[in-house]
Amino acid sequence: MYHQPLHARLERTLDQPLQQQRPYSDPCRVTSFSFARFVLMATLFLCMTVGSLPLFFLLMKRPYGFQAASAIVYTIFAVFFTFARTGTRTGKDVPPYMFTCPAVQPEFSRLLRRHLGFLVVLFALQTAALAIRPNLPEWWKIKDRRGATPFDLALMLLCFGLGYTQVFTNRSLLDHAHREFSALSPSGGEQTESQRL
Repeated sequence: MYHQPLHARLERTLDQPLQQQRPYSDPCRVTSFSFARFVLMATLFLCMTVGSLPLFFLLMKRPYGFQAASAIVYTIFAVFFTFARTGTRTGKDVPPYMFTCPAVQPEFSRLLRRHLGFLVVLFALQTAALAIRPNLPEWWKIKDRRGATPFDLALMLLCFGLGYTQVFTNRSLLDHAHREFSALSPSGGEQTESQRL
């Protein structure tokens, strides 16, 4: 009986749609509730939404305070949306990734290095934008009813675009890691309680 070489079988498995390999080979695709994960993700969400404004008010008057506050909020944003289950406009859920998943853990160092690189870009972008702000035409500085200016909106959109780019590429990296994990460990779908965080 003819047996395909191992590398050929792995390539064929990697080329299969990821949905066909789930859920039996994907440790992150579980339906059970994890209280520890819920507390962690809820804390990150509250820090990102409720805690961001006090943080900016606290640090704004310090040298590079705006950049420091932005880096903290940006980090929380990147972590939350990289690992959280979120919805889309089409009504489909974006699946979560578990912090303790054996397919995710080997990627932590790469995710950290990428995040540090994005933080450097964020700092440089904001510092350059604030430096050129005094030289911009006056219409960039006209405040609306909420006190925001076109400059503020443009800077916010640039930072959001940077954050979206990081989250999208982070999730693509983790998706690829799961494809490799599913190919090399078909029985990897069995989880313990500690792997649901």
